[in-house]
Amino acid sequence: ALPILENIISALPVALSEKSGVGEFFLSSLEVGSAAHSLNAPISEGIEYIPKSRHAVIVISGNDLIELYNIPMPNYLKIDVDGHELDVLIGMDKILKSTSLKSIIIEISERMSQGRVEKLLLQHSFALQSKELIYESEMGNIFGGYTEISWATP
Repeated sequence: ALPILENIISALPVALSEKSGVGEFFLSSLEVGSAAHSLNAPISEGIEYIPKSRHAVIVISGNDLIELYNIPMPNYLKIDVDGHELDVLIGMDKILKSTSLKSIIIEISERMSQGRVEKLLLQHSFALQSKELIYESEMGNIFGGYTEISWATP
């Protein structure tokens, strides 16, 4: 975070998922700013790739992160995990139920999500605020691009 924001924003270098444990993090590229990395298998956004590197990583559910490390409930979440969104959200159901959480911005491939991410957020009483196609992927014919969706509590 920028120095001016370091007292308000906390970035934690852990892999969030449905369950806690030790996992394997696969890197699709070693270039700075690259994306499409993955957890536990070299598959990103539904496509298998040959990893450039891999290493062990601590994996923790959002619920365990809050409970075990006494971290305050978040007010805002930004999730961009290249096809792993549903697992991350399932692992933070207590956070999704918290009155502290005001909004979530999540980047998804709607074709891959098949409405499951949206359904889960609606079940937790989040209301759709906005939807914006942020880019068409190189594999746009497979995934139809990526959409950033904003959700808020009523």
